[in-house]
Amino acid sequence: MKQLGKYEILERIGEGGFGTVWKGRDPFLKRNVAIKLCTSDNDELRKRFLREAEIAGGLHHPNVTVVHDFGYHEDVPFMVQEFLSGEDLSVIIRRRDAVPQLTKLRWLTDIARGLEYAHSKGVIHRDVKPSNIRILESGVAKVMDFGIAKLAEMNTQGLTRTGTAMGTIGYMAPEQVNGEPVDHRADIFAYGVLAYELLTYVRPFDADTMSRVFYRILNENPQPLSDLVPLFPADLERVVLRCLAKNQNHRYGSFREVLHHLERIAAGEPLDEIEPGDPTEIAHSGARAAATAGDPASAATVLRPPGSWTPPTGPTAALPNTPNTATAYAPPSARRLSTALVVAAIVGGGIAGTAVLLVGRKAPPAAGDTTATAQLPAAAALPAPSGEDAAAGRERGRILLEEARRLIAE
Repeated sequence: MKQLGKYEILERIGEGGFGTVWKGRDPFLKRNVAIKLCTSDNDELRKRFLREAEIAGGLHHPNVTVVHDFGYHEDVPFMVQEFLSGEDLSVIIRRRDAVPQLTKLRWLTDIARGLEYAHSKGVIHRDVKPSNIRILESGVAKVMDFGIAKLAEMNTQGLTRTGTAMGTIGYMAPEQVNGEPVDHRADIFAYGVLAYELLTYVRPFDADTMSRVFYRILNENPQPLSDLVPLFPADLERVVLRCLAKNQNHRYGSFREVLHHLERIAAGEPLDEIEPGDPTEIAHSGARAAATAGDPASAATVLRPPGSWTPPTGPTAALPNTPNTATAYAPPSARRLSTALVVAAIVGGGIAGTAVLLVGRKAPPAAGDTTATAQLPAAAALPAPSGEDAAAGRERGRILLEEARRLIAE
């Protein structure tokens, strides 16, 4: 094939179940394009192809693939999209490239922006995964392939059947696995899976069989990211785990909320709020379980890194190496602080009283020492305590020390 309508065909660049993808060129606008042809005779695939053209054609955002044109060539539908340089995110993950964490955070922010825009237009992607994300040579991430997307307000009868799971195994939300109706929060769950995989290069629900993957999605929590990546930022882990909540009501309500937290993390601002029902409020590791067993102040501190950080710059920039949750120090509670002050006052008072008693006893000068009395004139003027006073002082000291021991034991 040399020509498709006005477009010059340069080379084949991909192939899928629906047909083929060609690299082409628009001779009038002098730009390269990607041309997708739906050569399949399957009615379901053709409907999805037309739906993708209809949906993606109405989306115009820097982090979403742009559709330029649509038409037919000898009864074969084709779609013309912008030609994207770079490579799929799935390739980067498979190679386990040494990508700085700050760059990964920037990609996740781009993806969240693209999906937030699609949701604002009533579009649910339903197949968010690394192979549907393109990382351009410029470093920008773009969301691709709206083949099984749907418009939230439109009737999609005929495109899906009740009880049919739509999506890719391993990235489906629990409600998708169960064949239940889905909304935009299914994309948030899939985004959480993608984020977990990008940040750790491990799939959160990976297993040998499809049934086992589905079981893990429905019943098991993923391994904490901080167990896989040393010194992983605690706040970023909280964002990912909240996206992965089994109950869709416990996830973020929108990508706008996700973006708000990602932008605060990038700016070095700690995430103080934990919303009701947030699954990240529950400890996910032994260190956190031990910390949350104490007072509330300790639990809150362990769930986020203390202090703030300044985003580094340069090609090797990375997220801050925040302290491991096992070694994060919690501030003392108000009760413990007041107890410590009381104990200090008691012990200090006891010591002071004892010192007065001891000073009051005038020590005899050493043989040949003619300066002892002159060095302690005040002490020499004090009368020596009587036997009753000394006994009373010792008893008072004993009582104070017993009170201090009791407070410390509490």
